[in-house]
Amino acid sequence: GCTAARVTHAKLVYDAYELWSGYSSEPTSVHARLMKLIESVGARRADCVVTVNDKLGERMAAALTIEKPLTVMNTPFTVDVGELAPGAWRDRFGDRRVVIYQGRYAAGRDIAVAIRCVPHLPEDVVVAFRGYGVIEDELRREVRERQLEDRVHFLEPVAMSELVTSLVGADLGLVLYAATNENNTLASPNKLFEYIMAGVPCIASELPVLQEIIERHGVGTTFRSQDERALAEAIIACLEPE
Repeated sequence: GCTAARVTHAKLVYDAYELWSGYSSEPTSVHARLMKLIESVGARRADCVVTVNDKLGERMAAALTIEKPLTVMNTPFTVDVGELAPGAWRDRFGDRRVVIYQGRYAAGRDIAVAIRCVPHLPEDVVVAFRGYGVIEDELRREVRERQLEDRVHFLEPVAMSELVTSLVGADLGLVLYAATNENNTLASPNKLFEYIMAGVPCIASELPVLQEIIERHGVGTTFRSQDERALAEAIIACLEPE
């Protein structure tokens, strides 16, 4: 990008959905330091840097020695779901209440915690995963080992244009990140906004950006990351408010 902008005399925009230098759980490693150097040099050459939330922007400014980036939150285009009925996927669950995780199955998140919390939930509550990713086999194996096939279900992924409408009919949505690195800690993923737009309350890992958005707008609650009992308690509190 830097080379192309220089050759063509064009403006260069660095659009950072992630803090790339914050991906490593070992920030002093050679790889992490190299990533930071590359990102820092490129960001300083950019005419504009854009990122997805203010806290991430503040951290980028400090880490990369640049001005605070412009914030453009990672929200989908408006979709009106007010007149939509739940899709056919919901039929398989009958009267049971559905807690859904929609997104990539990636390491370093609290996804397995959602499986481990199921025995602590009422019998009529199921957890559904819709997505794909490198740890899918690992998640499916854990479901089998814990004999939770009737309580945990894997749904086929859908097109990006259907991510909001496909959530209609779910009772709760999960935003699961473990604070294993700085990038996760400052995450504000698109799934959070997809749940909100679909009218599905959110339960998110207790991380600063997620907690601020959820509490400010009253769209759900948070739980102590990597704690299956805390997640179960949060789910029950949302489904069965006093």
